[in-house]
Amino acid sequence: MRNNRINLRLLCALSLILLASNGLRAMTKYQLEKTFGITEKQKTKADNNLEILLKTKSCKGCYLRGAIVPDGTELEGANLIAATIENSNLKSANFKEINAQSIYFFKSNLEGADLENAHLINSNLEGVKAEGANFEKANLYKSNLKGANFKGASFENANLDWTNLTDTNLTDTKLKGVTLKMAIVTGTIFKGAKGMTDEEVINSGAVLFKNTVLPSGKKYSG
Repeated sequence: MRNNRINLRLLCALSLILLASNGLRAMTKYQLEKTFGITEKQKTKADNNLEILLKTKSCKGCYLRGAIVPDGTELEGANLIAATIENSNLKSANFKEINAQSIYFFKSNLEGADLENAHLINSNLEGVKAEGANFEKANLYKSNLKGANFKGASFENANLDWTNLTDTNLTDTKLKGVTLKMAIVTGTIFKGAKGMTDEEVINSGAVLFKNTVLPSGKKYSG
């Protein structure tokens, strides 16, 4: 009887281990396909398109979701019009003067990337991580920058007219010469920004709301 009880306990333990193992495999698949939103087939497609882009500097409308670009990759002047580069690692890449109207950079890593004079009209940069990136003279007209982190980035002489700056972090950015006409500014943090005073932000033509933090650190009072 005792031996039967021991065998039963061992059987139960083995069953639990098997269930846990299957659950772990299922969770891994869930993380890849649900959390990161990409399947193995999609990843292969992105990798193939990335190879084409690196060779030709042209990938108009292509799919690069989840692509990992080596740090410092040289893509100056590339054609990326309407490309999808969601959840991708583009850290320190050279995107100077890229033609990327309507590009989809959603939640990608652009930390330290150089986008000087980039053509980014009507693009989606929602949730991007772009600390220390260079957007000098970039044209972001009518682009979505909601929830993006641009801490320490430079937007000198950039066009941010009609952009969505909801909950955007512009702490310690360089804003000399930037335009903000009709930009939606709510929950936006300008604290420590250089090149624009509180008054200049208020009088920039942007649509400001009271939860905006001005360059001095004061909250906009309306």
